[in-house]
Order: sequence, then C-alpha cells, then structure tokens
Amino acid sequence: MSGEEQSQYDVEQVVDKYHFQCAPFLRERQLRLIKINPEYRHALKIEKTDIYRADIVYRMTHHDNVIISYYGETGSGKSLAATRTGEEIKAIAKELMDVENKVWICFLAQSVLDAVDNCESHDVILLDERVPEFGYGAGREVAQLGNIEATIRKRQIHLLYVYPERQRHFHKMVVQMWDIDEGNEVSRGILEDPASFTYLSVPYGYVLFNKPSLELITEYNEKKDDFLRKTKSRDFSEREDMQRRYAEEIIKIPIFHVAKGAERLEIVKRHIKEQLTIAEYKSILAKAKLQLLEEEAVKGKVADKADKVEDKFKRAKELAKEYERVSSSFLLDSKL
Repeated sequence: MSGEEQSQYDVEQVVDKYHFQCAPFLRERQLRLIKINPEYRHALKIEKTDIYRADIVYRMTHHDNVIISYYGETGSGKSLAATRTGEEIKAIAKELMDVENKVWICFLAQSVLDAVDNCESHDVILLDERVPEFGYGAGREVAQLGNIEATIRKRQIHLLYVYPERQRHFHKMVVQMWDIDEGNEVSRGILEDPASFTYLSVPYGYVLFNKPSLELITEYNEKKDDFLRKTKSRDFSEREDMQRRYAEEIIKIPIFHVAKGAERLEIVKRHIKEQLTIAEYKSILAKAKLQLLEEEAVKGKVADKADKVEDKFKRAKELAKEYERVSSSFLLDSKL
C-alpha cells in the first residue's frame, strides 16, 4: 500500500452511506485512543442517535433540563452539533409543550449570566468556546456559572457547551466530536459517560448530527463575527461594559455627589442588586468617579467659554462706547 493510499485509508471511514473524514493527525490520535481504550472501537459500531434524542425529550417532559458538552478540535463539527441540538430542543418544546422558546448564542461567561436573567422556560443557552477572561470578576463569573448549573433545573433552562477540550460541568451528556461527512452534511460524535474525565472514560456509541437550519447558522455566524471583531480590538469583555453601565447609573443618584469616601462605596453596594466581588464594587466606584470628573471638566470648559464670550461682549460694548465718544468729538471739532 502506497503512502498516499495509507493516508486516504486513515483519513476516511465508511459507515453505511456516510464517508466520514478528518485531518490525518487527528485520525492517528483517534486510532491511538482506540488502542488505549478499546471501548471506543465498540462504540464506533453502535449508533446511539435515538437514545440521545430520547434522553432530551424525557428530561424536557419530566421537569428536568438538558446540559450537554461537545468537545473536539477546530473544524470537528462541535458548533454545528450544538446548534442542531438547540434547534431540536426548540422543536420539541413547540411540538410537545406548545412553548415558543429561544436559542441564546453566547461566547463569554458574562453573556450566559445576562441571558439567564432574561430566559423563559425551555430556552437554550449555547456557550461556544468560552474565551478565558481576566480582571475583576473573572473568577466570580466561573463560580456563578457552576451555581447556575446546579440550580437552573427548576426553571428548565437548557445549557449546551462547546469546547476544544473536555471541561468539568454538571453534565447530563458529553459528546466527543469525531469526524464529518461534508457531502451529506452530517457530523459524528461519540456519546461518553458524563461522570468520567480521562482517557478511560466510557463511550457508549456514536451520534449523528444533521446540519442546522440556514437561519440559525446565519445568526450564529453573525454573532461569531461580531465577537471576533471585538476580540481583535481587545474590546470583548462584557464585564467591563456591565461595570460602565452601573457607573452611569450611580452618578445619577443625587446623594452620590455629596457623599465622601466609604459612603460612596456603600451607595454602590446598595444600588447594585447583583452579587459582585469587593474588587468589582471598587472598580465600578472608580469608573463612576472618573465619569463625574469628566462631566465636571466638560462643564468647566463650557463655563470658561461662557466667561470668555461675556468678556468679549463687554469689551465690544466698551469699544462701541469709545468709538461713539471719539466720533462725537470729531464731529464737534469739525463744526468749530
């Protein structure tokens, strides 16, 4: 067998009518994983698409929620699998419960926290490859995300996570994306035990994901492009936007203008209903002070301009009087 034939053999796997492909080195890694854990060889022979969907329906109709993670390298089809699942959850909610729900597409932990505040029952929050954030509040957001997972079941809000590698969550299911049949627009993922976290995890079988609707793909791409633009300009921290919004609210409180030191910090804490860290409260206070100084500076400049205009007006009146006096004297001298 030639090197080219060997590469083609390693890259493509034929299953029924599907021709699944992935990058050559990824396929090598998969073959190595199969050697380490032979359960994967068995899982690749058993389709579990039906049980995957049946589990979602059961949880939705029995006062539970869905939390699924999809992980794999770039281009493995994990985002398409997650958006397709979000679309299926939406269809199930409409068909079985007559509920019009929404798929919230997020790229930051803060976006998820904001979405949760506005979600209705059976809404889907899709967090795609969350970018690690830094600065005041980053740790709080991660902790709050964990708290939400543990308590959100009662509201039946569903969470779908997309990551390049497996992360720890309160999963109901975990899918490792395996390969894609681009011709049939189908991706394949391995359904894994959500409780395990190593190469010795238990794979149960494979799940097939069709391509989501053009409408949802378009919405996803638009939000992803917007996120990438913000990332490029280093303006992608929604936490900073949140703190600026709070600062704008704070400076509208009359008592804040006359308060001093610790009093102002206490005003910030009382006004903001959301539980924040002390560092975040201080950051909001600093932003509020800065906005206040900027406003005062603008007012000062306007006042200075007004004073200068008034001075010029007075000077013009004085010059007009002087001109009138001189003109009168000139006319008197002419008559004489």
